[in-house]
Amino acid sequence: MEDYVAHMKRQVDEWGTRKIVIVAHSIGGVLAQSLASGLTDRLAGIVAVGAAIPKNGGSFVSVLPLPQKLIMSVILRMLGTKPPESVIRKGLCSDLSPDQATEIVKGFIPEAVRLYTDRINVPVPDVPRLYVKLTNDKEFSPSLQDKMISNFSPQSVQSLETGHLPMISNPEGLRSILEHFLSEELRQP
Repeated sequence: MEDYVAHMKRQVDEWGTRKIVIVAHSIGGVLAQSLASGLTDRLAGIVAVGAAIPKNGGSFVSVLPLPQKLIMSVILRMLGTKPPESVIRKGLCSDLSPDQATEIVKGFIPEAVRLYTDRINVPVPDVPRLYVKLTNDKEFSPSLQDKMISNFSPQSVQSLETGHLPMISNPEGLRSILEHFLSEELRQP
C-alpha cells in the first residue's frame, strides 16, 4: 500500500498546487486516508464517493460484513484480485450500458492483494468531508455505506441514485455534487 500512496503523493507534488481536495472512490478510500496524512498542510477537503473508509487500524477487508469478510479473504488468497467477468458486470457495472460494461471488463486491472489486506494507521483528517452515498450500488450496499459514513464522520452526506460507477453512469450528477462541495462547503469566511 505504501507504494500506491507514495506514487499518488509524487503526482500531487508534480502538480504544484497549493491546496488539494482528495476525491476517493471505492477502495480508493483506504488510500485517500493514508495520502491525506502526508498532505496535511495542503489538504482542503476529502470527498468519498461510494468509498471504503476503515477505522484507524482497519483495512479494506475489515470494513466488509462478516460473511463477506471471510469469503473475500479466501478469494484473495486463492484467486487474487480480479473477479470473474460476470461478477464485474453484475456488481461494478450494474447500471451501465452493455458497451460501457464491456469496456470496464476489458480494462479491469487487478490490484495487489495487500491493497485489500494492509491496515491503515491514520485517523480521518480534520478537514471538510463529504460522503457521496450511491443508493443503487451493488458492490457497497446502502447499509455498508452507512458504516463507511459512520467511520468517516463527514460534515455532509449527499445521495446519488447510481450504481458503483457514477463517474460513468451519471457524470453530471457527480460533477454537480463535487462543484457544490467546492463552492459551498469549502468557502472561506
